[in-house]
Order: sequence, then structure tokens, then C-alpha cells
Amino acid sequence: IATGQSMLLQYHGDRIMKALAAKGVAARIVKGPVFARKLYRHAADRPYTDIDILVDPAGIDAANTTIAECGFELASGEAQSHELQEFKWLEKENSSLLIELHGNLVHDTGMRRRLSLGFRELQAIDGGEADTPASLLAIAIVHAAGGHKFHRLQLCVDVLQGVRALQSPEAEARLLEAARMTGIELELATVLNVTGRLFDEPRAIALANRIKPDLSIRLAKWLITGNMLLRVNSREKMRSRLSRDAFRWIQRLARPRPYPA
Repeated sequence: IATGQSMLLQYHGDRIMKALAAKGVAARIVKGPVFARKLYRHAADRPYTDIDILVDPAGIDAANTTIAECGFELASGEAQSHELQEFKWLEKENSSLLIELHGNLVHDTGMRRRLSLGFRELQAIDGGEADTPASLLAIAIVHAAGGHKFHRLQLCVDVLQGVRALQSPEAEARLLEAARMTGIELELATVLNVTGRLFDEPRAIALANRIKPDLSIRLAKWLITGNMLLRVNSREKMRSRLSRDAFRWIQRLARPRPYPA
């Protein structure tokens, strides 16, 4: 059932992308289907429940109009959607089909003063290529720690697969440069550290340790542990929730690191 749902979502995603291209709206599908195709040996190992489309903020209005013309209706409040740069669209004949349009993959406005991962940033990370390991891992890290709060292990599995896809020192260097450029060094250090310890992947821990720790990173690593993630749906879920909420406040209060011109 999950595989069939993913295939149906992919069909509608491809249909919308063709319509956007016909109107000259630059866009890219991110997360679910791209992770499944690029990071997993078998695409069915990575089911997904929606299609995420990223556009430059200047193209949001045109993209929304196009999605509506493709038979979808807006299911999120317009004012809040513009603030978050996230629009949720449901297919009129099948409300289980969700398309999310993003102007930025960082939706929390309090965090967006420090970090940003949008269409232009991903283009810069990819450097003329498409869906490089560095950009996929950056997306997975922001998805786990920026869009969500580690509420399911799948988020860290995506990060684990992303680490395994970094096949060269050059790819690792590109990831670290991407973290500096987009301001996600705190998230990178935290997510790679907990992922490496959860799945016994020393390379993830080594990459995390290449980010010079400041107070916010030290606190984040103390809060976000493997045990905390494993308690998300346990009897100790409240303790886990408090730790993850505290991490979110660290993200909002952390100071931007200087990026060289």
C-alpha cells in the first residue's frame, strides 16, 4: 500500500513539475522521492506520504496557481503559509494526496534569521550538478532538525544514508562548506553526532566533530541523544519532548556564525 501511494504521489509530482516547467517556474522536488532514488538501494525502502516542491520565493505565486490548475486545493491558511513559506495542497478527488510547496525548507521564522535552505542555496551547493550527496545530506539534516524535531527515526536513517553517499573527501568538504554557507553548522553537528551514535557510524561522528563546538553545539549534543530519540513514543515521551523543545529554543537563540565573503 505504501509503495502504491508513493507511485501515485510521484505521478502527480511529475505532472506538476511539467506544468511548472511549461510556465518557466524553476522548481525541484526534494526529500521523499529523491531520497528514495538517490540514497537507498531499493526505492521501496523509503516510502513517503507527500511530494515536496521547492521554488524560489519569487516564484511562489505562479507555482501556487499552477498547482491549483492541476486539480489541487489549498489546505493551509494563506497568511500563515506565506509566513512559513510552506503551502499544503490536497488533490480534490483524493485527499490522501498531499503536495507541499516550499519557498524555504526552514519554516520557523525565529530560526530563519540564522539558517536558510532555499532553491538558490541548493543550486550553489550542487554547483551545476543535480542532487549531489552534499545537498541531499544538507536537506536531510534540515528536515530532521529544522522542519521536524526528531519525531521519528526515519529522519536519522535518511541522514545515515546521506553520510554513506559521501564517497570522497571532496564531497565531505562540499558538505562542510554548505553548512557554513547556509548557517546549519549547529544542526549538522547535532544531527550527525546523534545519528553516528545511534547507528554506530563513526564517520558521521567524525564529520560532526569537524564543526568547532561553541556553547550552543555543546548544549545541543547534550540534549539530543540516542536515548532521547528512542523515547519519543515510550512511557518517557514527555522527557523526550522537553529535550527536543529545549533544542528548538537553542536553535532560535543561537547566534549566526560569521561566513567569509
